[in-house]
Amino acid sequence: MFDTRSSLPPTIILNDITSIGHCWSFAGRMGCIGIKLTERICITSFSLNHAHPNLMASSLAQKAPQAFALWALYPPLQDIVLPIKTRPITHFLLSDFLSSDVSPNHQFVLLVNGSYNLSSLHTHQFFEIPQFLTEILNALDTVVLEILSNWGAPSTCIYSIGVHREPLS
Repeated sequence: MFDTRSSLPPTIILNDITSIGHCWSFAGRMGCIGIKLTERICITSFSLNHAHPNLMASSLAQKAPQAFALWALYPPLQDIVLPIKTRPITHFLLSDFLSSDVSPNHQFVLLVNGSYNLSSLHTHQFFEIPQFLTEILNALDTVVLEILSNWGAPSTCIYSIGVHREPLS
């Protein structure tokens, strides 16, 4: 038996551990987390991992993210005329503080909308970034994972995520 109230910090999602209950839990079905990468990269895919639902009670499995969006912080895209969904930098900010390399004109660009398939045999699921975006947005170092829904629980649990620069094989 384990305590399902998470006292684990959000950084736990950067580890590739899927032991039941070893996750970052937050209240509600929606939320977001920002990640500053150690270097600028061309992001080609994103992965989301959750403990296998057959190994836990259904009430815990329902805490898995369902629909999500991955956003990347990027300077203004004034010269690009493509159907790219963006949000102002203030959309995800919790304070007025901006680091010295970010201006108020930066914006978040939608890299991928996805859905974690709780019924899949694969608990580590990959989502590719469209190639036209990887060609335009080739030097990214800040992403935001926005959880849009979970599988019906009053709280959400994220086990691990990955931001990848290599194409999937």
